[in-house]
Amino acid sequence: MSTQTFRTVLKTNPQKKQISYEAHIALLGSCFSENIGDKFSYFKFDSLTNPYGILFHPLAIEKALTEITEQKQYLQKDLFFHNERWHSFQHHSDFSAPTAAVVLDKINREIETSKQFLKTEAMWSSPWERHGTTSTSTAKPLLGTATKYLKKHFQKSY
Repeated sequence: MSTQTFRTVLKTNPQKKQISYEAHIALLGSCFSENIGDKFSYFKFDSLTNPYGILFHPLAIEKALTEITEQKQYLQKDLFFHNERWHSFQHHSDFSAPTAAVVLDKINREIETSKQFLKTEAMWSSPWERHGTTSTSTAKPLLGTATKYLKKHFQKSY
């Protein structure tokens, strides 16, 4: 009897840096990030998931990171009123509410929480790979624009 496999089998090597419960994990992006973030939360990992809600465009993610690192304070003039709800063009509709005060409170609280989280050793989808030293000058992000952005705006300490 022949053993046929009707699927693609991928052989992978374990990564050098494994995610552990000591990790601080930040995820930004699509609903995939949202679903993975829900799993991390369910299993009690220290994680931050989509602080501006689901975002698809890389420039929207960059703008969110910029506003978080600069601790932008949203005001009512940053919102718009449509269909009996207040909205922000920069945030997912999960932030929308019948009153501007509720929207502003959600947004500004999330910016503050996210800023504090990013001051920790957040792993931003790709851990820092150290090459035999603890110097930040030799720390190399494995991938991702977000990691490069955070390296520029935050000092990583080991």
